[in-house]
Amino acid sequence: MNLDRINRVHFIGIGGIGMSALAKFFLYKGVMVSGYDRSKTEITLALSDLGSQIIYDDEISLIKDIKSVDLVIYTPAISSNNIQLNHFTKTDIPIHKRAYILGEITKSYQTLAVAGTHGKTTTSSIVAHLLQQNNLTALSAHISFESLENLNDTINKINYLNIRHAIIPAPKAIKGKDFQEFFSLNESEWIQFAKEISEYIKIFHDNGLTLGYHNHSFEFLKLPNGKYPMELILDQDENLKFEIDLGWTTAGKTNPIDWIDKYKNRIIACHLKDFYSNKDMLNHSNQCPIGEGFINWKELLSKISDTPCEVIAIEHDDPSDYKEYINKSLEYLTKI
Repeated sequence: MNLDRINRVHFIGIGGIGMSALAKFFLYKGVMVSGYDRSKTEITLALSDLGSQIIYDDEISLIKDIKSVDLVIYTPAISSNNIQLNHFTKTDIPIHKRAYILGEITKSYQTLAVAGTHGKTTTSSIVAHLLQQNNLTALSAHISFESLENLNDTINKINYLNIRHAIIPAPKAIKGKDFQEFFSLNESEWIQFAKEISEYIKIFHDNGLTLGYHNHSFEFLKLPNGKYPMELILDQDENLKFEIDLGWTTAGKTNPIDWIDKYKNRIIACHLKDFYSNKDMLNHSNQCPIGEGFINWKELLSKISDTPCEVIAIEHDDPSDYKEYINKSLEYLTKI
């Protein structure tokens, strides 16, 4: 979609934090903005002051010059019985959820992706402030599996940050144990975890979001039935997306190319992590700048380029000098 050709946008549910931010984006680009919300608030009044035409009754007749609308954006919070939503759905005018339009916008901008927040309110608030102050969008973020226990709160935070992809980085931790516990999970425990994830996929989809899983190395310890835990997780529901960590996939003694080929159409993000040696890859001191290790990045990134991957992150779990690590990694990646 070429957003530069849009002359007028109509928002259904314009008063929310995320929707109003999008409305301001289009207003600042000189696009005519109209919208509906059921309540008059400081947000809607501020949008009116900026030039938006806002109505508060769900009636088609109140939308001025409706024929000039060439894009409709709606929030998943809007009821399926909404008159305007049903009207525009039956027309040829493009109608999309907020998350989709955000994705289209990010194609034209550099984007900062945030991982590892684990739902902490303080961290999320700081990140949200930095993003808003600098006009940046968080395309994806990690959320702990435990955060799904407070599902509405988690989804609200994700929407507040305008995040599109929510990524679960590990199974639910057993209280009193550390990360090492995941190396000893049995087949039934992995199957149960896979089923629990699948229960949330549709909920996230209905809220304009995608749910994905990020691997470590423990998902590649082959089970007695010959299957890998990673297969059990991804094969449970084809709608679960894959954030593949190419470093940890290698550390799991498997070939990342095999996993890219098998789940090619589900990879939405990838993490790059390199190692000096193919021995003791779980030791953080063995990690090195991208390109200084033994992994063939040119081949892997060529494969990744044929997937729907939207985010590439470079990682080191314990760098002695993070600036040097980033600079060396970016220098290498730029060359290839």
